[in-house]
Amino acid sequence: MLWKESGRSLLKIGSLFAAWGFFVGAPALLITLFANREYGSSSLDYGLLFTAYMVGVIASGIAVHRTNPRRYIGTFLVLAMIAQGATIALAVVTLPMLVPSAAVWFLVGLASGVPSTLVYAYLQAVAPPEAVGRIVSDLELFPSATGAIGAVVLGVLATVISPTALGLYLGLVLVVVGACALGVPEVRRMRF
Repeated sequence: MLWKESGRSLLKIGSLFAAWGFFVGAPALLITLFANREYGSSSLDYGLLFTAYMVGVIASGIAVHRTNPRRYIGTFLVLAMIAQGATIALAVVTLPMLVPSAAVWFLVGLASGVPSTLVYAYLQAVAPPEAVGRIVSDLELFPSATGAIGAVVLGVLATVISPTALGLYLGLVLVVVGACALGVPEVRRMRF
């Protein structure tokens, strides 16, 4: 074994990270679709929504580093996935109103930034220094590959169903994936 968390635990954590990675591109796609449909394809409106999302992502990284949830990393990871799904669904509800929609996209960003920050903080804390690079690069491969697949799948779905339905389905699926992850003991036990 490479380190105490290797083997099945690392595979389960990597699988969850890969499942989350499938949805990494969803906010950018949804913001583009919503801005085009709801706000007449105004680049200013798109810019406002996407900036609100990215400020949320940045704020989540700062918040995670400040709170340092060492004892609850697995729980926070799963709750962030559930929150990301719930806030994406909420973004659909606030569509007609630009400012409330931007506020919700900020919340989507908050939830979206947490998983990667937590996984990398966890791995850097528990993996031996000589293994961190290899483990992190392996784990980066999973969400990158599934993110590319997700972008294609979500792009195709966006051509056959409405953006509203797509946002609601994506939100629901993320909530279900997060809820299923609660049943994975290795994920719940992630702490250092």
